[in-house]
Amino acid sequence: MSLNRIEWILIPMLAVLAGLLLFSVFILLVGHNPLATLAVIFEGAFGSSFSWQNTLARAAPAGHPPRTGYRGRNRRGRGDPDSAARHPHALLRDRPA
Repeated sequence: MSLNRIEWILIPMLAVLAGLLLFSVFILLVGHNPLATLAVIFEGAFGSSFSWQNTLARAAPAGHPPRTGYRGRNRRGRGDPDSAARHPHALLRDRPA
């Protein structure tokens, strides 16, 4: 394996391990057992099929609607009549103060 590929794998793994280490230190400072705490978290995230589904649903990006081409006001100062249907949040943004 090339060095670039090793870095591509190693850096995220080290980041996860560093996060677990810092979390474990925090749990120790609070006065609990870090391994037992991590086991409970792992069990809650992956302990059953429902837990798997819930974890994957929360980890997946929600996705954004496709761009619809809202351009705001036209040169005559009027809005596109269909823009409100495509971008309902634009009604709040374009309201006068």
